[in-house]
Order: sequence, then C-alpha cells, then structure tokens
Amino acid sequence: MADRFEVVYSMFGRQEAEALQNYLRAQGIDCSLSQEGAGPAIGITVDGLGEVQLLVPSRQRQQALEAIEHYRNANP
Repeated sequence: MADRFEVVYSMFGRQEAEALQNYLRAQGIDCSLSQEGAGPAIGITVDGLGEVQLLVPSRQRQQALEAIEHYRNANP
C-alpha cells in the first residue's frame, strides 16, 4: 500500500518553499510542493491564492515537522 501524502506546512512564496523542500530532501525526507495555479499566474497572494503547501508521506510526518522546526529556527 502506498503512503498517503499529508500537508505539513503552508507558506506564501515559491522560492522559500523550494528552499525548505531542498532542506527536507537533504534530510532524507520525501516531499513535494503543491500550489494552485491562478495566484502565481496573476501575481496575487491573498485569500489562499499563491499559497504553497509542502507534502510528505504519512510515515515521515513527524520527522518532517521536526526538520521544519529546526529549519525555521535556523532561518528566522
């Protein structure tokens, strides 16, 4: 049975999201980004438009949350 992916973090800004994604991957955590298309296409980041969600497999959820906390503390 395949792992179910869960949203563990949401943010605005694709660049920050990609940096965090790269950090998690370096920690051995599988992850992907999800973003709706309209916000970035027209440059709007309100009401959820432009929001980027970071998803990880359920089995790595706790590891990802700990890594995200470490990342945020190191990069305020």
